Amino acid sequence: MTSSRLAPYPMPAAASLPVDGPSWSIDPRRSAILVQHVQNYLLRSLRDSAPTGQLLANVGRLTRCAWSTGVPIVYAVRVPGQPAGGAGHVLLEPPAEAEPRAVADVVEPQAGDIVLAAKRYSALVGTRLRARLKEPGRDQLVVVGAAARTEVLLTAADAWMQDLEPFVAR
Repeated sequence: MTSSRLAPYPMPAAASLPVDGPSWSIDPRRSAILVQHVQNYLLRSLRDSAPTGQLLANVGRLTRCAWSTGVPIVYAVRVPGQPAGGAGHVLLEPPAEAEPRAVADVVEPQAGDIVLAAKRYSALVGTRLRARLKEPGRDQLVVVGAAARTEVLLTAADAWMQDLEPFVAR
């Protein structure tokens, strides 16, 4: 299955981001990190268009900080071969590895991290993510991932509509 080619783009600079926004701030006792779609086969597909090296470095720093402070980390991974309308329909090339859910080594899940299969653009739809956040009393969600223009932003919007406080990391 193929998709249209992505045009190359840089990571957004801090100066290009809006200055207005919600008044809340991240509280490690209330937050969880959601890492979306940093699987090897997807990153290979995006290597010519997206800033994957910079993305992985940023996600690596974020996850290491979360592990050291006890902030839960949840991974949402795409399930290859889903029908159109599911998260898999933007797949650029089929996975070559035996385990298509394999996450890039630099941000690989650790013991205690949660890995969920993404079924739709929003990681809150069709998964147990909301319940996994509620169990430890987390109502803030820091979202980061490879599909920022779709899955990351739609998950953040969905989180806000479900009375969570979302943050999108770059």
